[in-house]
Amino acid sequence: MSRRGLSSGVSNSAFANFHSFRSALPSKVEVSNTNDENIKPQSTNLYDSQQGSAQYQNSSPCGDNDDGEKNDFNCTSAKDDYPDTSTSDAFGRVNEGSFNYSCNESSSQVNSDNPDRSGKEVFGLHNNEESSRHVNFGGSGRGGSVTFGSNYNEKSSESVNFASSGRGRRGISGGYDNADSSGHVNFGNSGRGGRGAFGSNYNEDSSGNVNFGSSGRGGRGAFGSNYNEDSSGNVNFGASGRGGRGAFRSHDNGDSSGHVNFGNSGRGGRGAFGSNYNEDSSGHVNFGSSGRGGRGAFGSNYNEDSSGHVNFGSSGRGGRGTFGSNYNEDLSGHVNFGNSGRGGRGAFRSHDNGDSSGHVNLGSSGRGRRGISEAYDNGHSSGHVNFGSSGRGGRGGSNYFSTKSNNYGGGDINEFLGNAHSGQKLLAATHVPIDRSIEILLDEDKRNNIFYSQVADQDDDVDVSGASYRFKFESWAECEFVPELMENIKLTGYVKPRNIQAFTMPQIMNGFDVKGQAETGSGKTAAFLLPIINDIIANNYERKPQSPIAIIISPTRELALQTHEQARKFAHKTGVTAAKCYGQYKVSENIVEIRNGCDILSATPGRLKSFVLNGDISLQCLRFFILDEADELFTYDFVQTIRECLSIGNAPPKDKRINMLFSATFPSGVDELASELLNENYVTIVNSSQNGANKKVSHEILCVDKRQKNIKVCDMLLKEKKDVEQTGQLLRRTLIFVSRKQQADMLAMFFCERGIDALSLNGDRPQKLREEALNDFRAHKISVLVTTDVCARGIDIKDLDHVINVDLPKEFVTFVHRVGRTGRLREGFATSFYDPSDDYNLKEDLVNLLRLNAKDVPEFLL
Repeated sequence: MSRRGLSSGVSNSAFANFHSFRSALPSKVEVSNTNDENIKPQSTNLYDSQQGSAQYQNSSPCGDNDDGEKNDFNCTSAKDDYPDTSTSDAFGRVNEGSFNYSCNESSSQVNSDNPDRSGKEVFGLHNNEESSRHVNFGGSGRGGSVTFGSNYNEKSSESVNFASSGRGRRGISGGYDNADSSGHVNFGNSGRGGRGAFGSNYNEDSSGNVNFGSSGRGGRGAFGSNYNEDSSGNVNFGASGRGGRGAFRSHDNGDSSGHVNFGNSGRGGRGAFGSNYNEDSSGHVNFGSSGRGGRGAFGSNYNEDSSGHVNFGSSGRGGRGTFGSNYNEDLSGHVNFGNSGRGGRGAFRSHDNGDSSGHVNLGSSGRGRRGISEAYDNGHSSGHVNFGSSGRGGRGGSNYFSTKSNNYGGGDINEFLGNAHSGQKLLAATHVPIDRSIEILLDEDKRNNIFYSQVADQDDDVDVSGASYRFKFESWAECEFVPELMENIKLTGYVKPRNIQAFTMPQIMNGFDVKGQAETGSGKTAAFLLPIINDIIANNYERKPQSPIAIIISPTRELALQTHEQARKFAHKTGVTAAKCYGQYKVSENIVEIRNGCDILSATPGRLKSFVLNGDISLQCLRFFILDEADELFTYDFVQTIRECLSIGNAPPKDKRINMLFSATFPSGVDELASELLNENYVTIVNSSQNGANKKVSHEILCVDKRQKNIKVCDMLLKEKKDVEQTGQLLRRTLIFVSRKQQADMLAMFFCERGIDALSLNGDRPQKLREEALNDFRAHKISVLVTTDVCARGIDIKDLDHVINVDLPKEFVTFVHRVGRTGRLREGFATSFYDPSDDYNLKEDLVNLLRLNAKDVPEFLL
């Protein structure tokens, strides 16, 4: 029985130029490695929609609220200088009130006659009823210029204060049935009130201890969408200073709630929320703490879940960030824009601009850089990023990437690609993956049927040790699988078993544990899936809800999803069920999938542990336990997680189940993991080459200075594009590996601007975008995919032509996995950029690889 409540957790043009964005990224990098984790990101999207406010100078003695702690609402700004823009009315006060149109009834107990300047009230539409009960417009200061201009905008009531003791809020309500803005709402208390535009259909229930602009200038919020409901629960816009300007203009923009602070102790961030399904902006969010807040425009489709201790504009002017794209998700996790100075102005306007997250500082201690870039898939501006630290940042020009001079707009491209190490995000999982159909999976196989018979004869020889006998399945008929499974194998077009399959399947079917190692692309996944499915069908094991018979653990979500797809393909119409669980998959939906059947469960360690701990998965029926890419799982954290899963989940002891480890490479230390997880009589099956390198890959290694690597790869692809256009051919499908997430995004943007269909993929992208990018690449919708090592292992792209290593990895094992994405069924090509100062540790291995493939060794490697 699950200990988890099935909550319905709620679930997010292009850059002007490449050169100007160059100065928007930092200058020092640490490579971040993101696998599966119990990391649950959410998203947000910024779009700069407000002009500068340099004439307003607001300092405050209040402390910063960088950690999302509760603010002191009584704290007032020490200095609040506002321009005198008022005029006198007929009573000698600076108060302009206009009540126009018809049916504006029951405006009772309204104070518009307090000392100092009072507010401008414009009630200008039909049936604006019941604005009543202790409503104060412009008491003791400048009143809010409030414009209620919609049909049936009812019940703005119950102790509502607009601009008490200061400038009031300017609110524009211009839509249908905008009802129930009620319940102890303070707009602009003791200072300038926030400007709020409420203009949408059925914008209901903005209620519950909401403070807009307390003790300072209030946040300017524009709520303008269909069904924008429930903005509630201790929300503070502009406490003790100028509040954030927020424009909420989207369809189904729901549930902006939970201790949200906009503009605490200073000028608040200006945020424009303008997208479809912009949900869940919640959870201790601070916009503009102790200074001018960041100006953020949220303007994209499906911009979801902007939450979690976000600080915009702490102690200074915040950065102006324009994030305006489709599916711009996951700007989260302790983000500071404009800390102690003017923040950087960044224009992010592209499709699939995701994952700007994780301890990001824009414009720390000085004026930040202004960066404008323009392309598709600008994702992942994340992780301890400092824009314009300690001084005025550079402004990026519009002339960029000059192919004539290779100057790329004056300045080093690596300056803008900079160094940005990622922080972790602690946000709610919202993604619900959509499985590709069996037909699509089989079509991928059919497109490559011609290569299967050829490649089976090119596999490395296999060595078998620890077995009482050595047996090989020469054909599928020798496997004697059940008819349903044989039919599915026939549909794939697999002519005969690959070498690793032919030697491994007999051992598994006879009940032996296996440690299997073979070159990339050799068919390891089918080597263990086929005998598992056959065994489940043949033995008709007792099925229990949420109790898998086989669990396959992978280090990355992409690999877990790919394994799940292969399990579904082979188990189709056999009665064997397959399920998956991994990070960022919406928990409630993930549990539903598992409850629908999980005989074979493909999982990542973090999510599996979570489900086991919460009772959503039981391991009591476990018969097969597999670690795929086991060498990557050989870390203390992963091993400890696996131990906990097996012990807490009531798994049978290892001698009561069949255990397997598979990978293309096995470092020496993996033997310790094997001795712990495998039974003593386990069988080792390895290819003769030992290093796992694919001999079907042709290698070219170029000596490139690290400062020129990005320029080099851009020139290479642009030249290739020009050449193929002259011959009427298509650009080779190319997978590019880089070490930094921002670097991946920027390169993909540049390629898009130059007419090359490209996307980027890295560990900080929301899972939805990661899956879409990989599927688009597999489906030939794009020619180039720029990625980090999240795609280095196990990912099967059957007809990939070319792999480029812009940045070489630190270990040769990772290099083998990277280049192994090509050459899986036919000849592939790999180009690697070698910088002697950075990549010297790989020199010997690269020389051996070239000699193994009978290639000339360049002089710089000798």
